[in-house]
Amino acid sequence: SAFVLPVDVKAEVPDVQELAEYTQYLHSGDIWHFIIVHNNSTKHLTIMTNTVAYDATGGVSGADTGYYDDLAPGCDGLIIEQIDCISKPVSYQTQFSSKKSVIVEDSTPYVIVQTNVSDDHKKVVATFTNIGAVPASQFDIVVLFMKGTQVLDYSYAMPVDLDGELKPGYTLSDTVSYDYSENPDNVLIFPQGCHYN
Repeated sequence: SAFVLPVDVKAEVPDVQELAEYTQYLHSGDIWHFIIVHNNSTKHLTIMTNTVAYDATGGVSGADTGYYDDLAPGCDGLIIEQIDCISKPVSYQTQFSSKKSVIVEDSTPYVIVQTNVSDDHKKVVATFTNIGAVPASQFDIVVLFMKGTQVLDYSYAMPVDLDGELKPGYTLSDTVSYDYSENPDNVLIFPQGCHYN
């Protein structure tokens, strides 16, 4: 879906820095476009992206938008776009817009995560602990299974209880697995709504 930035939003926002981008080609011809961003500011940010993909002729191949709800100051985040392409893209141009998050920081859950990666890079065990004072329901990690700079697959881990949350003082774990024949040589792990211990 195409997205037009509001006229009062600048295309380049100094608070948001793009660190890297990766792609995964799907059999349907679509592209998963992964954008790693960094919050340079001192405030929690809500970030929106708008990416246009171009083919070898310079024509527009496809476009999509992505969203990160609450990126803490000084932290990295992963934004995922699914670009529905009409031709094979060879380059991407991304615009960023951001604003201060509406999060109420005094009542924010504080979840820490520890991860263990298998030697063959096909499994990641994530253990989440809520050391805050209120239940947490908006947290996870995203795992990119990589071969060189190519994304082979990605998945989420977000273990919750019967109430759909992680209560203060509790710990829950989950395993993310890669189940395909091609062997990854690395994994990239991105906490969302939680912090590395």
